[in-house]
Amino acid sequence: MSFPFGPSIYSGLLGLIVQLQEREKMFVLNKIDFNTNEELISEPNEGKIISAENYEKLKFDNYNNFIK
Repeated sequence: MSFPFGPSIYSGLLGLIVQLQEREKMFVLNKIDFNTNEELISEPNEGKIISAENYEKLKFDNYNNFIK
């Protein structure tokens, strides 16, 4: 599992950034806290199976509706 977190504009990359030097600045991860009280997400047991083609169309339509 990849965690796309990091400082500044580097958040969203393919993994957790634990150290980064940007010119004169140094970003260093010094602590990670885990919330152990949260429930794990379980696999859905409802819904319907659709094809990859229909999924892409649905995703495209939803994106266009969001932009409007």
